[in-house]
Amino acid sequence: MEISIKVSNIKNILLIRADGIGDALNSTPTISALRKTYPSAKISIIIKQFGADILSQNPDIDEILIYNPSKLHKSLINKVRFFSELRSKNFDTAIVLQNSSLCNFMAFVSGANIRVGRRSEPKRFSRTLTHWISLKDPKGTKHEIDRNFDLVRLINVENGSRDLVLRLSDSEKAFADDFLLRNHGSSDFRVEKSLKIPLNPPFPKGEYDMGFPFSEGEYDMGFPFSEGESEVPLASSHPLFHLVGIHPGGSSVDKLWLPENFAEIADRLIDEFKAKIMLFYGHNEDHLAKIILSKMKNKPILISGVSLRQLCAFIERCSFFICNDSGPMHIASAFKIPTVAIFGSTDYVRWGPQHEKALVVRKEMDCFPCSAHKCKKNYECTKSLPISDVWNAILGLI
Repeated sequence: MEISIKVSNIKNILLIRADGIGDALNSTPTISALRKTYPSAKISIIIKQFGADILSQNPDIDEILIYNPSKLHKSLINKVRFFSELRSKNFDTAIVLQNSSLCNFMAFVSGANIRVGRRSEPKRFSRTLTHWISLKDPKGTKHEIDRNFDLVRLINVENGSRDLVLRLSDSEKAFADDFLLRNHGSSDFRVEKSLKIPLNPPFPKGEYDMGFPFSEGEYDMGFPFSEGESEVPLASSHPLFHLVGIHPGGSSVDKLWLPENFAEIADRLIDEFKAKIMLFYGHNEDHLAKIILSKMKNKPILISGVSLRQLCAFIERCSFFICNDSGPMHIASAFKIPTVAIFGSTDYVRWGPQHEKALVVRKEMDCFPCSAHKCKKNYECTKSLPISDVWNAILGLI
């Protein structure tokens, strides 16, 4: 049912998106368009904890329903309770943004009379949808933002702004500002005054097991593998490289550019532009950080052991960002930070950053598009990507 059918009296909308951070952020343009079309409707979303934190201050969302299949909703009885709660909320419209059997089932059990989703792939319960898209988008042809717009167009929602929506509170911004001021002596990070870092900061708690699982805790303020504090230049010769964020992690091995390459890029930025470098890594990325730090002749600012909201606040303060295809890449994109994103086998057309100050760097391979978990070339597309390609992309954004 790919034609738009006039739908009236939509007042209580359920969105279903229980996957990653990038997926949640790339849904926000569609959520904004929904709000514009149905300004008086209640909009709720089912999402996992990390997505809930990303969307926690989104002005277009009225209610966030956290689905936690690994803990709270692991048992059958708790799943039944969750589905029963959904039913009691009397949704009239359910939109399946994540094409999965579970999400199709959630839409069905919600009791919504209008159920929007996809039949383009063989997913269970897709036959319970009332409005659907049946054509499949081949890899490398359409961005996720546009795929989401396609779905809501079925209920008369017109395409809107493509900007990702990620809001930070003043206290969250001040937290990052104060850390940088206190520990790195900078007075030009848009800091108006010095604030005390709270012992119990008002940020969401929890761990994020997505390839960059920053758990709630304290900031690393120096060099974690040997004694001493971070040493960074006192001035920057180019404003674009005033504070460069680097995240070498990713959710799977096929997305990881070699850590020693990140080390060389960081040193070149410091040597040639006197850049300040912030290195982000999570608790299962210590090995990447160790390699980078062992290869670098300079010492970066280290950020680890932080909550997701704190991570966002630090990324928002970056003047430039270099990363693999990852959640932090989408966060940087939401803040329209100049970004060089390194892609391997992932569909860069569907998931690449969209703003004009972002560049995707990748190696052309005759095996793209592919299924990375079946790779027979040892992830050559990522591992053999030349440093010069990334460096030239960085210079191209000056």
